[in-house]
Amino acid sequence: MSIILKEVGQGMIAKPTGSGGPGQGPLGAVTGGAAALNLPEGLFRALAEATGDTFYVLRTEPDLAFEFISDSIATATGYTAAEHYAGADLLQRILDPRDRVALESALAAPVEVPIEVDLRWVHRDGHTVWTIHRSRKRARKDGTVVLEGSGRDITALREAQERLAASEQEFRMLAENVTDVIVRT
Repeated sequence: MSIILKEVGQGMIAKPTGSGGPGQGPLGAVTGGAAALNLPEGLFRALAEATGDTFYVLRTEPDLAFEFISDSIATATGYTAAEHYAGADLLQRILDPRDRVALESALAAPVEVPIEVDLRWVHRDGHTVWTIHRSRKRARKDGTVVLEGSGRDITALREAQERLAASEQEFRMLAENVTDVIVRT
């Protein structure tokens, strides 16, 4: 089962904070990962840097707080990872008001259900940034619940879609209101 929410209304990896329970890594994930696969140390970091995506672990219960967010968030929003760690209320301040319901729905999604949601953010310099987030909520043995996921900047794609829709509308209006017929031979 998946929840897909669509339009309802690059740098280094930051040092993780928080601590997992017994048998868990620093973010509460089951230990293993790249090390268990014998992947070179730093491969995940290199992959994260190459994609430009933002990776995060957002605690949703008992409180809302970032446990981890990659430094690439600064490129996407204009706010550093440290500013995001300082208070999850930053999310609410920079989220486009039209997407509040979409974010609330994602945060309220059941545990273990894949979530995909497009969100608009107001960058520190004032322009709108579109992102697509793919994530999943996980319940930990200690009772905390986290949202683990990634976000990708899709601003260029959304702007192209908006220009295409406007162009289609313009030509539709022209075709519906033309009084002369032009025939090419």
